[in-house]
Amino acid sequence: MSDKRITTMGQIKETLNRNTDLANMPYFKNLVESKNIGPLRGTDRYRERFGNTPLDYPALGTTPSPFKPKEWNVVETPEKVRDILLQDVKTEMEKEEGGNLYWPPSSTRAEEARDAIELIRNLTNPEFECGEGLIPQLPSPTLEALVSGNKENWRSAISHTQMASSVFPRDHLITLQHHNEAISFSTLLVGQILWIIWPPTEDNLNTLQAAYESYASTLDETAFDITDKLIGGISLVQSVGEGLRVPPFCLMTALPLQTSVLAAYNIIASSKFVPTLLEIPFLKSWWKTEAEGAEKRATFGRGLLAPIQQILRAQFETYTAAQYNKIPVTTRNGPLMQFLSTWDETRSNVIGLMDAETAAALNSSMKEFLCSVLGEACAICGERLGEHLGEKKARVEAHFDDEHWLGGEDGV
Repeated sequence: MSDKRITTMGQIKETLNRNTDLANMPYFKNLVESKNIGPLRGTDRYRERFGNTPLDYPALGTTPSPFKPKEWNVVETPEKVRDILLQDVKTEMEKEEGGNLYWPPSSTRAEEARDAIELIRNLTNPEFECGEGLIPQLPSPTLEALVSGNKENWRSAISHTQMASSVFPRDHLITLQHHNEAISFSTLLVGQILWIIWPPTEDNLNTLQAAYESYASTLDETAFDITDKLIGGISLVQSVGEGLRVPPFCLMTALPLQTSVLAAYNIIASSKFVPTLLEIPFLKSWWKTEAEGAEKRATFGRGLLAPIQQILRAQFETYTAAQYNKIPVTTRNGPLMQFLSTWDETRSNVIGLMDAETAAALNSSMKEFLCSVLGEACAICGERLGEHLGEKKARVEAHFDDEHWLGGEDGV
């Protein structure tokens, strides 16, 4: 398993020059050679735009990969990967319901399976062309069983996904888009991919949000011709055996230099949850561009309840929920404080994504937390509400409904 990372600008340009026959290469050469793009192994100026912690910056190498030498032996050839993916397609087809096996989707899952199987069987055929088709995130119980013990296991994780595989044909343009709200860990099992990743700065996200809005209203793909307006981008080439860690909400585009297979899983970190709530207006614009946008929006809204309840239970803190008002601010500087201090800013967007049942459950959970906090002050705004047990509950609940719940969207 090679760890000779292609991360300097000279190495990246050399790799591009070896693939000039690709139809999409001129676009990427122009991007890489622009003054707005630097290498992954760049200066502090590039790192600082991504954030203040190591997890805020993309990482490439063997460290982010759960495929250690023992596990790599199972996937070390395209033939072995092909056989694993064919088994995973068969397993997925046995489910009564499942996601798309192939993109663009066909009218039946049987047709999708046919197209997916054809692409997988041709992993070893460098001349194979299948147009614009790809396999998006095929659940892989085989790979999950293989590497589950090597995946990151953070105490601060709200959730993590199982392993899934994506298959991209050579020269398939992965168009400009944003990374989701999770930290992803992908390992390249077959092929080679050129990535360009921009930091999720306010200006970059605003620019992409405007593109989403424009595309939603016009369906004109030139709305995404905005790379010249983005700042702080970095480029890298991911080769076989290398893991790539990508932070939430990064902007990205990519080009498979060979038919490529990515095996990946995601972690939603508690420290990144509240920043995600602040990005709901951005996500609303993105959902407008998606074929199943309304369903994705509704699923996202329902999915907010459980992590908020985890945060309200102080599950990621060093203190109990009841102690919140009794300890120094520096000690309680975690997801709970983040959530409470921004609640009045995020509440209308959060509540507006929820159905009535989910919103009612959130209302109840927040009242339960506020009533459990020791002291007179409201844990959200600091207003003194009284400590007498017989009166506090009624005062807190009325205060919350009047001051910290009103203003939700969609009639909530």
